[in-house]
Amino acid sequence: MSAAALTINLLGREHAVRLPLFAEREELVTAAVEASKRGLNTQLRILSAAIGLGSRLGAEAGADYVATRCEPLVYGGLVYGYLREKGATPSDIRTAGKTILDAVVLSLAPRESEVAAAQDFTRPSEGPST
Repeated sequence: MSAAALTINLLGREHAVRLPLFAEREELVTAAVEASKRGLNTQLRILSAAIGLGSRLGAEAGADYVATRCEPLVYGGLVYGYLREKGATPSDIRTAGKTILDAVVLSLAPRESEVAAAQDFTRPSEGPST
């Protein structure tokens, strides 16, 4: 899934997705794992953080990741509040956020084909040539 061609539909508009910076992607994934152990509200905050960091909706919400001390839960709460006030449902947020979070996870984890290519990069020698 190419993030360059990825879009989400939210608040009645289509939004282009751009992957967040590498450190932000790692923080999102770590926060998502932790959120999976907690309630729905925490999960929605993390999905909202993915939306904010992966689309222009974070800026539209007036949320600043650095100002939240790079805390996905806090940042996501700001984006979540904005989205809900503008009419997004929890289901809308879940769908859009999962689309972005899935792309983030794929960008961090090597695919089977990439691992196979790396293994084949240096072929074992067949012994000395004479």
